[in-house]
Amino acid sequence: MEKLKNILIIDDEYDIRETLKDILEVSGYRVITAAHGEAGLKALEDEEKPGLIFLDLMMPRMNGFEFMERKDATPEYREIPVVVISADSAAETKAKSMNVNGCLKKPIHLDSLLEVAQKYCAV
Repeated sequence: MEKLKNILIIDDEYDIRETLKDILEVSGYRVITAAHGEAGLKALEDEEKPGLIFLDLMMPRMNGFEFMERKDATPEYREIPVVVISADSAAETKAKSMNVNGCLKKPIHLDSLLEVAQKYCAV
């Protein structure tokens, strides 16, 4: 499978979304952002398919769990890798139950973020 350099960030916290976006764009990635799961699904429909999704768990309108259910129910989105980003102390345990590819705890270390991006979306 070809590695795509597009990344979708779904997080309800504006500052986190924009900071991650800036870091990833400076590193050569094209980044799309969404403030909740519903907007994330819309971005999947409207934008070029991402090579990776960074997903917060707790968001209004549609949380990360609901997003994953809807994403995985759609065949063309099922194979897109997802890495949870969360400050929840039980995030890693929750992530394991969600069929995701990994989990980064907030605050996110820059090296970890870029390592995950490189793994799934080589520039």
